[in-house]
Amino acid sequence: MNVITGGSEVSRVIHSAAKRHARKTNWIKGESSRTEKNIINLPAQTISFSTTESTKLLNLHHDALVITLYIARCLTKHILIDNGSSANILFLSALREMGIDESKIIKKTTILISFSGEQKNTLREIVVPVYAEGVNPCTRFLVVDSPSAYNVILGRPWIHEMEAVPSTYHQVLRFPTKWGVTEIKVQQKDSNMSGIDPEVIVHKLQVDPDYPPRKQKRRKFTPERNKAINKEVQKLIDNGFVREVHYLD
Repeated sequence: MNVITGGSEVSRVIHSAAKRHARKTNWIKGESSRTEKNIINLPAQTISFSTTESTKLLNLHHDALVITLYIARCLTKHILIDNGSSANILFLSALREMGIDESKIIKKTTILISFSGEQKNTLREIVVPVYAEGVNPCTRFLVVDSPSAYNVILGRPWIHEMEAVPSTYHQVLRFPTKWGVTEIKVQQKDSNMSGIDPEVIVHKLQVDPDYPPRKQKRRKFTPERNKAINKEVQKLIDNGFVREVHYLD
């Protein structure tokens, strides 16, 4: 679901429900949270992005903003920052891996609607802390049992509570804190395919072990093409897709 609506306490609900949500406290069971008072006390800060920052990117890209954070004291990878989602989503497979106490899980069903109009019922809700560079708001997640490339989707509720400004182009998330503007950068890789489970796809050569390997003749290319080939091969090596092996002649 590229765009998710529903599930938010303040999106597409009646005015009275939104006011009730606004009166709720953000302090939950002693966990630290970013309350309205804390946000107001932050000094005025400017969050900006410069054109020169793009020179630090490895290459041109259309990558989503995917980060790693501690959620409920668990190091959680593949977290999508998605301002197209009106809810924070925690996928069931990731929740099970976290080993969270089931007493914290609220059995509540909510309907989510995707861009295409497809509806998906959530299974449960859970409130857990999200640790982001010293700012640790307790965050409400809807638990969804669905295949996904991500473990978590942090949508507009979390982004707005953090007063964060994400930039997919710069591959960075910036937000104000009492220490000044803080950022979480994505470690951009040369390939988005890094980490693909071999069960998804594997390329194999159908080699008959009864036949000895033969050395092929080296093909000659222009210097410019050789440079481009070497660059692409080095990317594959750096990302762990291929490795150099040596055979006896």
